[in-house]
Amino acid sequence: MSKVRIHELAKEFGLENKQVLAKLKEAGLDVKTHSSSVYAEEARAVLGKPAGSEPKKKRRPGMMIVRKKKKPVEETPAVEAAQTE
Repeated sequence: MSKVRIHELAKEFGLENKQVLAKLKEAGLDVKTHSSSVYAEEARAVLGKPAGSEPKKKRRPGMMIVRKKKKPVEETPAVEAAQTE
């Protein structure tokens, strides 16, 4: 039986550390912090998802990359001024 940390389980299941801690404490497992270790099989049984499921990706609210538009270079006024002289 292998042991895993709470924060690794939270990442795997796409949950917050506090949510995983609360569920494991309700089930009677002795956990105190996100760095506590528990047996992987017991924790997965409590959390109710199979070991091979893909983690849920979280998006950060407010994180957005905005790129500035490039302005076209205008060379025509300089050329026209030289031609009129």
